[in-house]
Amino acid sequence: MMAAGSLAVNALDVLAIWVIFQHTGSPAGFDLAEVMFLYGTASLSFALSDMLFGNVDRLSPHIRAGTFGTMLIRPAGAFVQVATDRFGVHRLGKTVQALIVLCIALSQLGVPPAFANWQPGLFVLDRPGPLGLPYGLRFAAPLAALALAVLAVLAWRAGIRRYRSTGS
Repeated sequence: MMAAGSLAVNALDVLAIWVIFQHTGSPAGFDLAEVMFLYGTASLSFALSDMLFGNVDRLSPHIRAGTFGTMLIRPAGAFVQVATDRFGVHRLGKTVQALIVLCIALSQLGVPPAFANWQPGLFVLDRPGPLGLPYGLRFAAPLAALALAVLAVLAWRAGIRRYRSTGS
């Protein structure tokens, strides 16, 4: 029920975009399918990250309660345990809604599926960048994501090595 409610609430984003297009025509030269493609890729990225890593913000209460030390002695990794603790089914609604929007946009555009955001999305749509940024920047997003993921893993491991249980 929560997933269906989340899907319905997130569908309001699509409705808002549709209303904007009904009143403005083609903002910055983009048509509705192109904007839905950009919206779908961004929403899917955020929804997947929220679904997979949204519970990591619950780490502090585990540390305060002394339950994080218990996670460290279990055979599963501490990160996996924290990430899956109290998984919210409502997060599936966001993911499904983003997938639906992206699939509809892709069917309208006839472009292949791509892991994209703004700059990579412009590449997939074969559109010039309105900001005049270098063309090569369109391929930097995956490299930046990989670099940030490596930094996050290193920070997590450093924190785990230095963690001392509350002793309770």
